[in-house]
Amino acid sequence: MQILVAGAAGFVGTILSRELETRGHKVFRADKANAEYLFDLRDRSGMEKLLKNTSPDTVIFLAGISNVATAWESPAETFAINTSGALAFFETCIAITPKAKFIFAGSAGEYGRTCA
Repeated sequence: MQILVAGAAGFVGTILSRELETRGHKVFRADKANAEYLFDLRDRSGMEKLLKNTSPDTVIFLAGISNVATAWESPAETFAINTSGALAFFETCIAITPKAKFIFAGSAGEYGRTCA
């Protein structure tokens, strides 16, 4: 299976990519830096190019700003990348690779502060 890991340079993406390869999958590592395929969630044409060049059967989406300090320092940019960017990537996947499975991984940070 051909699997695109978006956010492959992060902690989970690094481990997941390696594990998928040991199971015999062709893995395309994509990230904003330190990956074989570079892309930015604010650049739809770059996302289109990424998907056309890799033609994945499955997309595992781990991309975005996950550092809490960075998110608090730049909330508008974090929202734009993590929400609008994720939506743009999903829509681009539908347009370019409509038969690919899309796996979206989130985190507890999406829920904000809790009332405990």
